[in-house]
Amino acid sequence: MQTCDTPLIDAVWDGHADEVAALLSGGADANKAKTDGSGITPLIVACRVGHAEIATALITAGAKVDQARDNGVTPLIVACGTGHTEIAAALITAGAKVDQARDDGATPLIVACDAGHTEIAAALIAAGAKV
Repeated sequence: MQTCDTPLIDAVWDGHADEVAALLSGGADANKAKTDGSGITPLIVACRVGHAEIATALITAGAKVDQARDNGVTPLIVACGTGHTEIAAALITAGAKVDQARDDGATPLIVACDAGHTEIAAALIAAGAKV
């Protein structure tokens, strides 16, 4: 287990879907970022580690799909870089901005292509990403 600052972020990191559901139903804030100033949210963690069921639960609970961390990285950019196709699709379906760039200008499409994730790149293009 990695200690990540909040009970919700810890549960997301460890992939404990039942615990995440209980925390959310108990009033945990789906958008509360780590207090270290990084801006890392539970949804960003789920996108990084690939917990699709948890990412969907967070989105359903009101997690902001475009909430960026301190360097402009959004949940969609994380999913595109890590190759989590199901999560990227859920974010796109939930209305994530397909052209929202991180601070260095890289968009989700650039990140997906750089990492070789062609299925995600195709989904971004189908959703209107600028080529």
